[in-house]
Amino acid sequence: MKYSIYFDGSCRPVNPGGVMGVGFLILDENEDVIYSFSDWFDAHPDNTNNKAEALSAYMALEYLFDKSSLEDLENNSVDIYGDSMLVCRRMNSTFENFSGSYAEVAKNLQHLVKNSFSSVVFHWIPREENIE
Repeated sequence: MKYSIYFDGSCRPVNPGGVMGVGFLILDENEDVIYSFSDWFDAHPDNTNNKAEALSAYMALEYLFDKSSLEDLENNSVDIYGDSMLVCRRMNSTFENFSGSYAEVAKNLQHLVKNSFSSVVFHWIPREENIE
């Protein structure tokens, strides 16, 4: 089976330091929504747009990983779509490591990508294609 994840995140009304929002959809191969999630995190000096985007992708993949059997992990692939060029390129290893509050979340996401499904590929999409 092939899953698709759409993720997004933001930090508002100021970046950095604002309230951080995350959200994602997980679709099956028939494009049926199998899970959706959104939440807000209180304002904190370490909150950034980049951290919110990476955290959203991490939470989505972690949810799918936790709900999967060993057979699912070995035989299924995940395409992850987001409008964060930084997260998509970083997870596809075309950007070097970053520092700051984003780095820890990105490291955890990268570890999960490497140790979960048979294939996990990130795809950058324009913001207008990531509305839902």
